[in-house]
Amino acid sequence: MVLSAVSTTFAATAKPLGTDGNVAVKNECRQRNSKRQQGLETNLKNLVTDRTLTQDQANKIKAVITKAKDAKKAN
Repeated sequence: MVLSAVSTTFAATAKPLGTDGNVAVKNECRQRNSKRQQGLETNLKNLVTDRTLTQDQANKIKAVITKAKDAKKAN
């Protein structure tokens, strides 16, 4: 049986996963969520600074997103 280089490339991982293969995935998700949260806060801050939103409106947006995220975690 002959395997091409392409088929063997997909079989190998760039980083070893260790004994718990989900650890790398969980860490990556945490990092993305952290970056997303920082981006949200920065965007809301800029909108308040530009007077597109009031601080009260920005706080309400953030509260709705936080509530939805907490509800998703509970399920």
